[in-house]
Amino acid sequence: KSMVTLESRVSAADGRIKIEDATVGSKSYGGAFTGTIDLPRWLVDLSGRLRLERGSAGASPTTIPITIKGALDLPNINLLPPR
Repeated sequence: KSMVTLESRVSAADGRIKIEDATVGSKSYGGAFTGTIDLPRWLVDLSGRLRLERGSAGASPTTIPITIKGALDLPNINLLPPR
């Protein structure tokens, strides 16, 4: 089993959850995110950076921008190519 860590500052009001400075990490990926989850409207709007860790071939970690937007149960997840 792999262990995943998640840390964030979270605040909520009127069914809207504000996520600030969220970090997630494991052996194979990590990332930092901010955004909102709107429960009454059933929407998510998060953006941040996803980091893919060094693979078995010894490649350097890669960081790419990511957005997660749309319906909470089926959001659009966009990985944006590096510029």
